[in-house]
Amino acid sequence: MQKKKYTDLSVPELKKLQKVFLGIFLGLVILWIIVLSMMYYNGKSFATFIAVAVATLIPNFINILNISNQIKQKEKEL
Repeated sequence: MQKKKYTDLSVPELKKLQKVFLGIFLGLVILWIIVLSMMYYNGKSFATFIAVAVATLIPNFINILNISNQIKQKEKEL
């Protein structure tokens, strides 16, 4: 299966993809809240876990922003 660029997708496909990435993002946020709260209650140092949590959330957030910008651009063209 070939990977399509965001510019090749239609607006409904982009909106569907945006929902998928948003679901993944929210799932990761919930997962990291659970992990960080477990580290806090166990008295472990969780500074490294915060860095890892942010590092895993940033690429997904960037994808959501790119898709959102592409949707706005395509809707403006119509």
